Amino acid sequence: RLQNFAAEFVRLNCDVIVTQGTEAAEAAKNATKTVPVVMAFGADAVRRGIVADLAHPGGNITGMTNAGAELYGKRLELLKETVPKLARVAFLWSPTNPDADEQFKEVQAVARFLRVEVQSLAVKGPDDFEGAFQAATKKRAQALIVGGGGFFGAHHKRIVELAAKNRLPGMYIQARFVEAGGLMSYGEDRAEMLRRAA
Repeated sequence: RLQNFAAEFVRLNCDVIVTQGTEAAEAAKNATKTVPVVMAFGADAVRRGIVADLAHPGGNITGMTNAGAELYGKRLELLKETVPKLARVAFLWSPTNPDADEQFKEVQAVARFLRVEVQSLAVKGPDDFEGAFQAATKKRAQALIVGGGGFFGAHHKRIVELAAKNRLPGMYIQARFVEAGGLMSYGEDRAEMLRRAA
């Protein structure tokens, strides 16, 4: 739906488009080369080809980027400190997130160092959550790391409920997961990034 929204904003002749997340920034980039676009946050905009350079973005897009995949190793490290006997962690990711591969690689790299086995669990749609958590418990996961992207943000309450039901302490990227009852999060202050974007 993001492509349709971006195209509609261009048709409405908006003065500026503000985006949240990598997927939205890419949709805006694909929809217009003239309407100014401000990224409130998103993964590595240079690597994704959204802007040419952070200091000199060029084109019609500017804004902020978050550390993205680089933080996933730290998230696993903090989870391991919280659950010292952690040997198996489930990594929940969405194929709709363009940075899922990078996030998983970062988790795997740190997991090897920490001697933690990582179980990859792809969730393509809302109906896949139950099965993903069943797979995690079947493989005896002891904790959960949730990948990024708007899809998980939209379903954060369901994810936290399933983590609690399956007794999986979870590490999340946004405070909203903790506010919904999740164990912990580590990441940027999205509210502050939105204020700066404004």
